[in-house]
Formats: sequence, C-alpha cells, structure tokens
Amino acid sequence: MARPLLPILMLASIVLAAVPAWGPTWAADRPHAPCGGEAYPEFPKVDAAPEIRVWFQGDIEGGWTPAACTGWDEQDFTVLVALAGRYYDDSGIEGFLGRVAAISGLASIKYWSTTRKRWRELVPEAYALDGPDKALRRPDFSVAELKSGKDLYYWQRERSPADNIIFGVRLREAGPERIIVEMENALPVKRFFVTLFEPGQHQLIYILEDYGDGDWNYYSLMRSRAEISALVRGRDASFINRAVAIYRYLAGIPTDQEPPAAP
Repeated sequence: MARPLLPILMLASIVLAAVPAWGPTWAADRPHAPCGGEAYPEFPKVDAAPEIRVWFQGDIEGGWTPAACTGWDEQDFTVLVALAGRYYDDSGIEGFLGRVAAISGLASIKYWSTTRKRWRELVPEAYALDGPDKALRRPDFSVAELKSGKDLYYWQRERSPADNIIFGVRLREAGPERIIVEMENALPVKRFFVTLFEPGQHQLIYILEDYGDGDWNYYSLMRSRAEISALVRGRDASFINRAVAIYRYLAGIPTDQEPPAAP
C-alpha cells in the first residue's frame, strides 16, 4: 500500500500568490528538462504543489534550445508549458506506464474550468487505435506494447479549440531509473475548416525519474505551435490547470482534489 499522500495542492494558492504574474515576468527564464542535470522549473518537495511555468511566443529573450533528451529540434512555439512535480508512489514505473497505456482512463481526468468555475472532464472521450485512423478503434494498450518502443496511436476529444486529435505515443527512453514518453498529433488538427496544427505541432513530453525510497520526479513539457496564436495567448490559467490535471492522473492522485491550481 502507498503511504497516504499529502493534499498535494493545499498550498497552491499560496505558491501562486508568492510568485509574480504568469507571462513576461519570466521572459529571461526558460524551461530545461532534466536530461541528466538540473531542471527548470525546479522540483518541489515530495507531495508539495508542482512548479509550473507558462511562456508564449516572444517571452523567452534570445530564444530557447530544447534539452537533448526531448528529441525536439525546432525551437519555435506559440505556447510552452513546463511542470515539475515530486510525489510518492510504490507502484513505480510499472504503475506510471500502466496509466499511460490505459487510454480510456483519460476520460476520468477532471480539471478546474476557470470560465465555468467548476470541475469538468478534460477529455470526455478517448480510445486506443490500431493506426492513425479514428475508425481503427481497439482496447487499451498493454504496458508491454508501450515498452516495445513502437509508435502507438490514440484518439481523444478534448475540451479545447482543438477538439478532436489523433496522437502518436512512443516510449522514447526506458530504463530502471528513468523513462521518457513522447506524444504528438499524428494528423492535421482542423476546426471549422481552419488548420490549427499541422502534424507534429502539438507535442508533449513526460519524464519520470526515480528519486529513491518510492519518491519520483515528474517533469512534463507541452509545446504547441498553433497557426492562430490568438487562440492560446492569455489563457495561462487554463494551461496551468490542464497540466496539473494530467500530472495528478499520471501520478495516481485524485484529479479533482481541492484546491485547483489556478482558481
């Protein structure tokens, strides 16, 4: 049995109040994934609120070079979200990969909607695919399939302008102490006949590292290069709450645990 988790976000409102407003204040800062070195944002204490930063196009002066372990070559972005968390979970890597592989479980994720002021389903529907085609529905992946390193695919309907997306997912790195999962949209994403993302323009990286004694470092990056930047700029709170919802789900924490990260 896992030891009881502390209320991971009880201090969230304090943390958010203690740091400057999201956006240009952090223009000199830039994300750095823990590729064998220090991470930015830095990891918090075990079971404390995760550290989150949001950047929009033009916020990072002098540009940004993605860390090597992400596999990202291009440096541009419309919005970039980095989250660093540390939590306890005795299910370890297998438990984490099990939640990644269980695509249908995405429909259980709740996030705090800042517009409706209530918890809502982040992904009302999702299922695994046998290829990059919504018609090729299949049961959830197994951990063994994920560990194979093959390109896997799934479809989700999410509460965002993107709406319907087919993602490709792959285990980029798999070791006893660190795993890296990468995802990106496999097909163009359109809304009302307008292309929001070309293939590979909406990307996510999840890095899990063994911190010892059942504690784990979790680091995520989300990068979107939307064709219409007006759809994303200024939606900091929404990006924060979505990133925290996914973190909670993959860490095995109730996703609707009070309080929300960005009320």
